[in-house]
Amino acid sequence: MLPLAATNGLAFSLSLHGHHEQAEQVLLPVLEEASQQGLGRFLMVLHLGAARALTGQGRAQEALAAVDQAQDTFDRTPGAGALTQDLSALLLARSAALLASSRPADAEHEARRCLSQCERRLGPAHHRALEAATVLGTALADLHRNDEAVELLHATHDAWRTHFGHDHHGTIRARQLLAALTDN
Repeated sequence: MLPLAATNGLAFSLSLHGHHEQAEQVLLPVLEEASQQGLGRFLMVLHLGAARALTGQGRAQEALAAVDQAQDTFDRTPGAGALTQDLSALLLARSAALLASSRPADAEHEARRCLSQCERRLGPAHHRALEAATVLGTALADLHRNDEAVELLHATHDAWRTHFGHDHHGTIRARQLLAALTDN
């Protein structure tokens, strides 16, 4: 199990640094192995990693299919419903894939659900809450609700910077989105 977890961590890091194709390649054999071993919750996490890698490559429909596989695994795993972090991870992955599918209204809905879950259960400064707020801000901008998007992304950028630092990938992404909306 430890090699699978290490591989998952590597794929996650690769995706966060924009190496989505490499992340997918790292995950493919691990997904097969986890599926054969019936690893339940861990299989769900791997599907979510695949969804992140596929979304990053612009392969939104495949990403949504990976989220659906993760959701199926979540639904079949005993006791998984009690794991708020799993539910918020599913919502975040789905919102990002919907955004990549040019479905910003659906992405907004899922990002708001994720943000609500995260703020209640994990705290507003949790990285997943901030990722959800970043996706939400992007969806709002895509819906031409720029004032709302700018307000949210300013607050989100400040939270990323305060809790994770100026050079964190989340801080950089929020800063880039703000610059695109404000022409700064």
